[in-house]
Amino acid sequence: MSVGIGFTQIPAKESVRGACLLLSALALWITEAFPMSITTMFMICVLGIERILPFDEAIAGMSVNTSLFIMASSGITIAVGRSGIPRLLTRTVVRAANASSKKMVLGIGFLVSICSAFMSSLATCALFYRIVLPMLKDQGIKPGESNLGKCLMIAIPACAGMGGFMPPAGTPANILLIDILKSHGVSVSFGKWCAVGFPVGLLAVGIFTVSLVLFIPPEAFNGNSASMAHGELSRNDGLTAVIVSATILLWFLSGWTDALDTTMIAVIGLFVMFLPGVDLLNWEQFSNGVNWDLVLTMGTVSVLMTGIARTGLMNIVSAAVLRRVCGCPVTVALIVLSITVCLIRSFVPTTTAVVALLAPMLIEASFSLNVSVECLLFMLAFWTASALLVAYTEPIYLITYGSGYYGGGDLLAVGTIPCLILSILTATWMPLIVGAVF
Repeated sequence: MSVGIGFTQIPAKESVRGACLLLSALALWITEAFPMSITTMFMICVLGIERILPFDEAIAGMSVNTSLFIMASSGITIAVGRSGIPRLLTRTVVRAANASSKKMVLGIGFLVSICSAFMSSLATCALFYRIVLPMLKDQGIKPGESNLGKCLMIAIPACAGMGGFMPPAGTPANILLIDILKSHGVSVSFGKWCAVGFPVGLLAVGIFTVSLVLFIPPEAFNGNSASMAHGELSRNDGLTAVIVSATILLWFLSGWTDALDTTMIAVIGLFVMFLPGVDLLNWEQFSNGVNWDLVLTMGTVSVLMTGIARTGLMNIVSAAVLRRVCGCPVTVALIVLSITVCLIRSFVPTTTAVVALLAPMLIEASFSLNVSVECLLFMLAFWTASALLVAYTEPIYLITYGSGYYGGGDLLAVGTIPCLILSILTATWMPLIVGAVF
């Protein structure tokens, strides 16, 4: 027996196996019965046992590049956290917010998104995590006891992700979508993408952060903590600032040249910090500061989701939605498609895989609904960058999740309403914005 999905014929039993694997992984992640990396590696073994994804292929598919990037960028941000730079930045943010915790969450959210537009979202998240964490510790804000800590630790990865939508080089998926649009006769320049990306992205950041502070009201913040104290930057602080600034600049330039790789830049930056005479880090500081559970999970979670996607589960869901929306009014159909993309994206952590999975469905829908293909693919680009529901399958959240300030249920609870609002807005405003630009 097979189920027709419009693209391929997938055996029904394979889809059931995929659903069972996904639900099992989610259950273990949510209950935290085991460390996330142990659960993920065990489920990869199950893929091999079930002959869904050969174990040798799974091992070969593990993202060494991602793991190296997390280790290297963690080392850099550990050095930042040990310097006086976080005090300077957090003092500036608090002063601008006039000691209002809600304004501070909003300000950090927008700052993170802007930085993420010009450098790797993962790097941005890791950097601001190390900037904000000392501030929370200086305030005596402990995990599980603070709404402010919960808001900040959720806002940093969420806003870093949304910032990746704003420029064309923000994520690899954006570049892939530009190539797809070009193959359909639509030329997207840097300026045109930014004309769509920045207004939509900044609006999304505003909606999410406002919803965050309303749903989880942060407690009052005392700006007189140790991290707010005035003080001159030391020689090591200056060296850290120079190395980090150079690393960020190279990360920014890496989006425009193949000669620079994000991970390579991070590793070189980390190496420089270990150089004799620089001595910003030693091995003990580095090894104690890296979240090794995160490193292992980041390198393996994409393999697990690739195996589950191979069962055809996601394709069946996509095709079922497409069959149902084609007879609806255009606005209703676009809202349903936007919600569908948002939900599927929540369970697929690799942005390019999301594009490969959903772009054919949306291109077909553009012809059926008589809507421009660029409108639907920009909608896909937004949700590809913006994962606002499930923390366990989205690598960027794993950076702050390990702090213990929030759980996966917190993100789901606070992200549901913004996702509904943004699904409606992307379905109603995106055609207008894209139409005006193109």
